[in-house]
Amino acid sequence: MKTVPPNSFGIFNGTVGTGWLAHRLIAALFFLAWGSLLREADIILAPDGLLPLGETMAFLETNGSLSRHPTHFWWEPARDHFKGGIWAGMLVAGLAFGGFRARACLALSSLLYLSYATACRDMLSFQWDNLMIEMGLVGA
Repeated sequence: MKTVPPNSFGIFNGTVGTGWLAHRLIAALFFLAWGSLLREADIILAPDGLLPLGETMAFLETNGSLSRHPTHFWWEPARDHFKGGIWAGMLVAGLAFGGFRARACLALSSLLYLSYATACRDMLSFQWDNLMIEMGLVGA
């Protein structure tokens, strides 16, 4: 019996493979999470928010390092930067959902979401946030 390799969308002879389905479901969850964070970002991270990003980064700087608190905000904790990162996360999740290099996009989305979970501390430290990061890395 001859095996047929999947095409770029993970479809075998017109049927959908489990990897294809798993990548799309994880990407959809990431897209929803990024959309939710976009709505809440100003409330959480703004200078007058619940956990101002500048104060959070100052706290993390005195109590750890990049290896203990993985976030890209070590380099640029500006307000426009955190909104841009959320839009980038939504874009990457959308690309993964569309089938464009889904594994790489899920890995990137997971690392970016981990960065936000570190910066948002208590607001993104729920079990489902951690589980979503783990699912994204396993899916990658």
